[in-house]
Amino acid sequence: MSVTRPSPARLVGLFVLFQLVVLTVVPAWLSTSPPLDVVEGWGWAPHWLLGTHKHPPMPAWFLQAGYLLLPDRIWTPYLLSQLAVAVTYLLVYRTGRLLMDARSAAAGTLLLAGSLYLTFLTLEFNHNVIQLPFWAAIIHVFARILRSPQRTALWLLLGVLIGCGMYAKYSIIVLAVVAGLAGLLFPSTRPQYRTLRPWLTMGAALLVFAPHLLWLATHEFKPLGYAADRSVEKAGAWGPLAFLAAQLLNHLPMLVLLAVAGLRKLPRPQPFALPAAQNLLFLRVFTLGPVLLVVLGSALTGASPRDLWGMPMFTMLGLWIVAEFARDWPTDRLRRLAGAAAGIVTLAAVAFAAQAWRATDYRPARPFWPMQQIAGQAQAAWQAERDTPLRIVGGDRWLAGLVSIALSPAPAVAVTDDLSDSPWITPQDLAAQGMLYLVQPPAAPPADLCPVHGPAHPMDPAQPHLPPMAAFVCHPHAGR
Repeated sequence: MSVTRPSPARLVGLFVLFQLVVLTVVPAWLSTSPPLDVVEGWGWAPHWLLGTHKHPPMPAWFLQAGYLLLPDRIWTPYLLSQLAVAVTYLLVYRTGRLLMDARSAAAGTLLLAGSLYLTFLTLEFNHNVIQLPFWAAIIHVFARILRSPQRTALWLLLGVLIGCGMYAKYSIIVLAVVAGLAGLLFPSTRPQYRTLRPWLTMGAALLVFAPHLLWLATHEFKPLGYAADRSVEKAGAWGPLAFLAAQLLNHLPMLVLLAVAGLRKLPRPQPFALPAAQNLLFLRVFTLGPVLLVVLGSALTGASPRDLWGMPMFTMLGLWIVAEFARDWPTDRLRRLAGAAAGIVTLAAVAFAAQAWRATDYRPARPFWPMQQIAGQAQAAWQAERDTPLRIVGGDRWLAGLVSIALSPAPAVAVTDDLSDSPWITPQDLAAQGMLYLVQPPAAPPADLCPVHGPAHPMDPAQPHLPPMAAFVCHPHAGR
């Protein structure tokens, strides 16, 4: 009796579904609080902002929209992360099918499981994760433009994706520059630069991004200042090399996948099956171009790129490796590769479970803090001095975020001590309603935010390895 073997597309689909389920269910089931970036995002989410003092707003939009569909503060962000990764895998496969045969495209997609950026580091829904599908989509559309350069709709779609991607993270501009230069490199697209089509791409991108640009102009370009500050925190002559070394380390598991698949024993394809020179050049440009552009910019400016800034830059790496080595991928080897990729996903889930298991033995990672106990003690501190509902929390952004997430109705979060960073809270709100100010380690709240407050209320959530924390009740002070 013959056994039906899954097609390459089905094999990719099964793997994507496996990662989606495993890396959603295991972390969501074991977490007692969301990760740090998610807690920060929940502080912004209810307000549908055009921008924040640190980042563009898209992750907060998705958190709030996701919460309307799945009203759970822990499960929603884990599911959103893996949906973003799933879309990325599928777009990479579809791009591969434009450039190579189905088995090779599947192999290049499955190899991405060997990138920590697509597995271990996707368990925190943030700007790095949500930009992954935008990078993959922009590259996919550009690959279609190479095949049909006179299709104006594709040039417009490219601009819309770039504009939307900028709401995810500003580093999309790196890919936009690479795509613009690549258009001059390929013979099929070079003549289009004498037409309006590239200008339509730019116009569409600017039109989509214009609301945020206006927001930036009226808010002192704060996110750009934040990004600049981050880039100089570890600035130095070794910055670009350290960035490259981090990217290499984050992709070393790909070597394990290649070894399991038996790369050296794979047969060479017939000459007619080799990837076209233009397709190989395309993969080289979009795999190496973004990271080299960042390294060059870092060397020229003296800034030091953060390691995680490289997260979306390698979505084409698996396809490039497959095309560069030019091997045929028999079905049995492809299935072996898929099994090894699933093994890496399983290892990521096991590593997370191990952290949960040892959470009481050491200072726990953020997803294992006792959020409900912290929120309960914060609420008790408020009720000890006030008989009105708790409407506003502030101080330590992590603790304030946890309290807001855990309580119902959720109090608004003052994300910093500068109320201009929290436009949903006014000085009049503080004067009329007061605020619970959380600190870690204990210290008095600033007088301008909290001119009238009671004593510190120590908080002890029965976890011996947590740092000291306390809550201050800032009383209403209208008329003072």
